[in-house]
Amino acid sequence: MGLLIDVLIFLFESYEFKKVTEEDIEKNIQQLKKKQWFQEFLQKGEIHDIVIHNTEVRKKIGKIKTNKLDNPFYEEKCRRKLERICEKKAKSLLVS
Repeated sequence: MGLLIDVLIFLFESYEFKKVTEEDIEKNIQQLKKKQWFQEFLQKGEIHDIVIHNTEVRKKIGKIKTNKLDNPFYEEKCRRKLERICEKKAKSLLVS
């Protein structure tokens, strides 16, 4: 029983907490730049800076499964997540 739990924990950790590399992030940004909404999103000055410099936002971008971006539901989900986290970071910069 203990071995089964150890195996499940290992599988969960290796799947859920996969390290995102800078290479993953850059590759995903290049794929996202092909989307009109992302290009418009980046044109907002503060958002562009957040995407370039904020570690949390960059990790979120690195976790996107770009092979699923052709699915409109997945693309919309990603768009909303990125907008939400970037707006949150932009507000925290204004407060600082």
